[in-house]
Amino acid sequence: HTIMSAAERIQKFHDDAKSLLNVTDTSSSTSSEFISCSVLQSTSISSKIIAEIKRLKTWLQKHQTESVVESSKIKILATVDLYYRFNLFQFSKLREGGANEHRNQVHESVHGLISDYLQLPEGKLVSARDKKKALTWISELVRLDNENVTNSKLAAGQTMATTTQWIVEEVTSKGTLLLLNGADCELWKEDFKVDKTTMEAVKRLQNEICSTNSAKIVCVDLNELDKICNIYSK
Repeated sequence: HTIMSAAERIQKFHDDAKSLLNVTDTSSSTSSEFISCSVLQSTSISSKIIAEIKRLKTWLQKHQTESVVESSKIKILATVDLYYRFNLFQFSKLREGGANEHRNQVHESVHGLISDYLQLPEGKLVSARDKKKALTWISELVRLDNENVTNSKLAAGQTMATTTQWIVEEVTSKGTLLLLNGADCELWKEDFKVDKTTMEAVKRLQNEICSTNSAKIVCVDLNELDKICNIYSK
């Protein structure tokens, strides 16, 4: 087999994603370029997408300390972006056609890919600017997850209390939390104070995620009084 250079392998990941996702126009800023509306009705197609994302994740982790030229960094971001926008497209179809296990599996895989991308060292395969963009994607996926849970509960006739979802970005040295709003990536809560029991629960979830190399993140729900009413990983 011919050994590919990093730039060639990155280009192939991008080309394979375009082919696999049936993309018509990669320059579009919307999800409308994904023309195969029922693509995830097929188990074989969803399995191929998940397998390709796994290959990309493995390659990024293996080569994370290597430096590539700016054009290759942009191509990596564009490839992750393809999977992200495809996932948004599938969410729009989910709203129209109800739940679909293939879509859910691909959603989890895409979420994991973006989480791994955010953990790559800056300046090697990814720039700080690109990470900032990917962080907004994670926030949007978390918001969509929350929207689906809300809609499911409403459909089941359950009443919904007003809560907001926040991502635990950091446990600070002061013993407080740095929180990012799940629906608005510009909205932060710094030095958010919690009691000892809550802090232990947050740290336990973080440790579980780290020990299993999971792509999950720790989230909290705040009620109208700005009090934590739920702690979970997703």
